[in-house]
Amino acid sequence: MNETLLIGIIILSIFAIVLLSILIFQTYQTIIGIRYTPQLLLGFVFIFLGSLFQLLVFLLDGTGYFLESKFVQSLVRILFGFAMYYVYLHYEALTTINPPFYRKGIMISLLSINISILVFAIWQDVLITDVDIFLTLILSFTGIFSISFAFFVAYKSYKLMRDRATSFELIAIFILICTFILQGSVHLIRILGFPFNTDNSQLLPFDRLSEVFALTGMLILMLNSFYYTDYVYRLPVPVHDFLIYNSSGLLVYSRSVKIPGIDLIYEKQLITGMFTAIAALIKETLGTDSKLEEINVNNYQIFFTQMVQDSGTLAVIATKGTYFLKQSIKRFLLTITEELCQKINEPVVETVELAKELDLLLKRSFPYLTIDYSDII
Repeated sequence: MNETLLIGIIILSIFAIVLLSILIFQTYQTIIGIRYTPQLLLGFVFIFLGSLFQLLVFLLDGTGYFLESKFVQSLVRILFGFAMYYVYLHYEALTTINPPFYRKGIMISLLSINISILVFAIWQDVLITDVDIFLTLILSFTGIFSISFAFFVAYKSYKLMRDRATSFELIAIFILICTFILQGSVHLIRILGFPFNTDNSQLLPFDRLSEVFALTGMLILMLNSFYYTDYVYRLPVPVHDFLIYNSSGLLVYSRSVKIPGIDLIYEKQLITGMFTAIAALIKETLGTDSKLEEINVNNYQIFFTQMVQDSGTLAVIATKGTYFLKQSIKRFLLTITEELCQKINEPVVETVELAKELDLLLKRSFPYLTIDYSDII
């Protein structure tokens, strides 16, 4: 086993250990309810599996099993492709409720092409060495597409937050974009055969450079996730207010979100009257079972969700809906007990005591928002 291969094994082993630690940390946070990022967690799982298989590749190369090594290397391309897919889904969840079909379709198509190439090679007994370049090129396209979209979303978050966490995220994502562009360019040159031959050693330094970029970018992204536990939720879509009304339409709880440079000022009692009037009109014209679920007003969306046994209504004012926002609203409502619902609907509502209980639940369900808990109705 040569020295270069041994160094690669050591570096990748350290990377895999760090990644496993972060996976355990994030899984624990998910179990206790502090964090809920299933797409990103799955992305890290596939990166971890890909790293383990890459270690196996190095070991097979070092012991002379070159054909087996190439097959495992192809599996690594597939695993990293799935990792990029779930990273892409994570950033979609930050900006939309459902990803647009064309974007999601592109990602699924690229993954399907890579899997089809590998299956075809095995079925037709084609040397894996002959198709590995194509697998890597498709993986590069997958990475460029997903990470470019991630950069676009992260940049929107940076413009909104301008904090250290989003700055590090942008740096990490930019490094990963450079990784896939460099990797794709090198393998495109190999496929075209110009100006180098496929096995020309002049291209090997660029392969090593892309690997260094990949490890550096992923390490920054993971350490950023480890240190800033809520950074993965940094929404590029502002959430402004939470309002809870009891079954009589009375506003019993109100909290605003602190967003640097953005202030949404309105009279909450007046907007309560507007909601009540619209809800009454809907019931009168469309039937008593009709529920007001959403209002679009210029650059704002207002989401209404009924509480248990119609004991009240939660209204959330945001720029637009996202997957994370919808999931957090569901988690928040599930934590409101029947006893709390009874307090919300008492003839005389103790708003101060009620707010203390609801604040704890709101903070747990929306860990990624800086909420002003000093609001008084």
